Amino acid sequence: DTTSKQISARLLKIEDNQMRLRSEFNDFRESIEQSIKSLHTSVRRVIEMNDGLDESMRESFAFIQSNMDKTHQKLLESSDHLGKQMLDVRREIIAASQNPTQQKEAGFDKQQRKMYTHILEWELCNIDRMVTLQQSASSQSHLIGQLDYKLIGGAVCTRDGYLRVNISGMFTRMPTDSMDRKNCNFECSALLVDKSGKRADMTVGKITGDFNKGNEWVVGNVSVAEIKVNGYATDDGNVNLKFVLHVGS
Repeated sequence: DTTSKQISARLLKIEDNQMRLRSEFNDFRESIEQSIKSLHTSVRRVIEMNDGLDESMRESFAFIQSNMDKTHQKLLESSDHLGKQMLDVRREIIAASQNPTQQKEAGFDKQQRKMYTHILEWELCNIDRMVTLQQSASSQSHLIGQLDYKLIGGAVCTRDGYLRVNISGMFTRMPTDSMDRKNCNFECSALLVDKSGKRADMTVGKITGDFNKGNEWVVGNVSVAEIKVNGYATDDGNVNLKFVLHVGS
């Protein structure tokens, strides 16, 4: 049916993006390897004339290796993000196949609504610097497949020393008519996470809303001093934030 075809199309698109990322990284890696070989040959010739350039060669190799490691890490992060989205879509396909009689053109029957949970987590670096410069930060985008909605978590440090967290987003495909418009009510909680596992997650705020009625919502505020006192900042001043979003379909 139409819903399953749309879900399958999104799944194929996500898989295509993942393959494209892998291909781009492999091309980049091959290019770097060729550059290293060329650099090694050139530097070896120069070293024969001046042994003092040996240290420069090591620094060059270290710099190239560092860039390769960073690029590889970004690829892994992107692949992980795409993998989570693919898992969400596969769950939709399974749910749709198990309940074919409950589907309507705009989603599931209102009397048989399902709730889906999405978790968006990322790390804020150097909270003290953010306070001093009143900086803001945002997460990678997260696709809510059931709604064709792209969500981003945000945080900003205010002049009075508070961390304000918010969510924002936009539809990746706008409904063409009223029959195509989905139920976009949501409930969102923002929490501080202690990666050491010594403390339970600390709630910063909780809101309810409708993605059809806006594109940005403040979830809550917490003082930076309270974050530190309660042990939710690392020695480097990093803070882990988590948004837990419940949406209907």
